[in-house]
Amino acid sequence: MTEEESRSTASPITGPYAWWLAGIGISLLGSSIFGFALGWTAAATSGTLAGIVSTAQLLPGLVLVLLGGAVSDRYGPWLTMVISDAAMVTIGVIAGVLILAFGTPPWLLIVIAACVGTANAFYIPASAVVPRLLVAEHQLGRAMAARSIVGQFSSIVAAPLGGIAVVSMGLANLSWFDAATYAAILVVLIVHRRQLATKPAVAHASGDRLLRQAVEGVGLCVRDPLLRPLIIAVAVVAGALLPLLSVLIPLLARAQQWQASAAGAILAAQLLASTVVSGVVIWRGVWIRAGQGMTAGLLIAGLG
Repeated sequence: MTEEESRSTASPITGPYAWWLAGIGISLLGSSIFGFALGWTAAATSGTLAGIVSTAQLLPGLVLVLLGGAVSDRYGPWLTMVISDAAMVTIGVIAGVLILAFGTPPWLLIVIAACVGTANAFYIPASAVVPRLLVAEHQLGRAMAARSIVGQFSSIVAAPLGGIAVVSMGLANLSWFDAATYAAILVVLIVHRRQLATKPAVAHASGDRLLRQAVEGVGLCVRDPLLRPLIIAVAVVAGALLPLLSVLIPLLARAQQWQASAAGAILAAQLLASTVVSGVVIWRGVWIRAGQGMTAGLLIAGLG
């Protein structure tokens, strides 16, 4: 095996990237457990509330994610992630206190979901560039697949655990647990600041300039011949599948009087299949004909 082949097959999961994967896996475990518990609690009131809570968590990401990307470009991904993680720790602590004080009225569930969604809208674009900062260019495909499989494994574990924990621990304790897991990734970010703290991609600009950058991002997605169909396909699939996972399964479990752990097991089964696909990417590398792979995945999902 040549030196170049050895480099191309070497594992990208070493050093700071391994620590970052571990930290983000822990934080995703906490957020997935709390997210399941939040949806399960809302579904106990009504399907309408479950849908509103899910929308309150997803809508800020839809509206603010491009602005979050512009903020990451302006101030750098490290600072954006640190502030977002600190916000999630604060949200988790305060939410737990409010739940103990007021219980779980609809307004509180909606406010918590909206706050979580807003913090994620700024964190997700910043975290997307971490593999490029910590991994060599030729290893990005495997590194991204490793990031995906860590997230999916955390979600698989979180689904049944969330079903058990929401009954045994209660929503307030799970909110504090979520805050603790975000504190873990915050520590990782601070420890590895030297590798992650890069110069901002753009010079400091006014608030109007940030909004213009977000609008320019939309324009790029519309004009680019590759991004445009990709985003349309993702939007259609997400619109069809996300309500099934986050809203309809908890409602079905409530209607059939299943335990929360049963709903968690159903979600875990779906996520297990996604993890297998990510594992294949880590093992075999990125598939050059990505369009064919996406088409095959959509057909399989349609058959389901």
